[in-house]
Amino acid sequence: MSSQPDEGSGETGKPGRGTPKETGMVTRERVEAVLDRVRPFLQADGGDIELIEVQGNSAKVRLTGMCAGCPSAHMTLYMGVEMALREEIREFEELHVV
Repeated sequence: MSSQPDEGSGETGKPGRGTPKETGMVTRERVEAVLDRVRPFLQADGGDIELIEVQGNSAKVRLTGMCAGCPSAHMTLYMGVEMALREEIREFEELHVV
């Protein structure tokens, strides 16, 4: 019998990554934290991203500035922003643009 608590018991399947902050519900705060990480890249090109709503395991966002009409916006959103969200928030499912 071990006297140590059963924390980090491989809940995420990877050692050292089973902290409560990394698993659970998709919250507005968690999504904003990821968006804050990718936002400087969008701002460097004169654009930005705004979180409209988190619904279940998905989020609705709006591109603003130069990103709003950019032909590469779709690729930026899905290959950049959505990938970052899925990487950071395992439960994240889908990004919707409004």
